[in-house]
Amino acid sequence: MERGSPDRSIWSHLVDMLDSGHRRTSPVAARGRDDGQRTPAGAGSSVAKVKVLGRQSESTICVSWLDPTACHYGDQIWKIGIARGAGVCALSHGAIYAGDLVYRPSRIRLQSKPVNLNFMILAAAVEDTRMPDA
Repeated sequence: MERGSPDRSIWSHLVDMLDSGHRRTSPVAARGRDDGQRTPAGAGSSVAKVKVLGRQSESTICVSWLDPTACHYGDQIWKIGIARGAGVCALSHGAIYAGDLVYRPSRIRLQSKPVNLNFMILAAAVEDTRMPDA
């Protein structure tokens, strides 16, 4: 097929449309990139199923995170900290304000950044959650 043929240009146009549309709407592309840009906390997928599996220590919890559009972590460790900005709790969907106590995914050295790194869980929501007996 010649490069300038109508069939080629239609096909190229269709592929370009599909490809660029994916880049604009993909939550994985927005949250998983390594170019230093951050997705605002809680601005990602609303389809993630989040479950607190248990408390590991005073400052850590174990979380099951299942997002069919981005990732699955069966037993991810989250550490407590202070929210640096506003967001939405991944567990309760409640509002998070700067200064609130929150849990965030722990970043383990020598491993790639978790896709859900920018999400937070309110510490108060964890306290309200019934955890399985250990």
